[in-house]
Amino acid sequence: MEPLARETGVLDRIFFTGLFEEDIPTAREKCPSVPYYLNTSISRFANVRKLAKKVRSLGALGVNISKHYLSMRLTRVFHHEGLEVSVWTVDKKPEALRVLMMQPDNVTTRKPDMVWSLLQKEEA
Repeated sequence: MEPLARETGVLDRIFFTGLFEEDIPTAREKCPSVPYYLNTSISRFANVRKLAKKVRSLGALGVNISKHYLSMRLTRVFHHEGLEVSVWTVDKKPEALRVLMMQPDNVTTRKPDMVWSLLQKEEA
């Protein structure tokens, strides 16, 4: 994958939205230039700072987490630590409003038009 991405000029625009910890060694070996988020749930890491430390130790950009585990505390701690927060999968307006208030760095959705329209209203 990495040679094709390099050849087509998109290497600097791709990342893995989420890898489980056990998949990171393979990704590093086969695609060493492709950054990644760590897939996890906060329930595995009751302490958000401990989770941020784990993410950093694994060389990830940040965390890829379900909308159910997203919190303002998680976003604040991760941003303070220079890490990113990716949230999945946000498809309903009420959950999108809640998620967007917490300012994640990116959102996975099957309804991009709905999320885009909420973002436009937020900027107005």
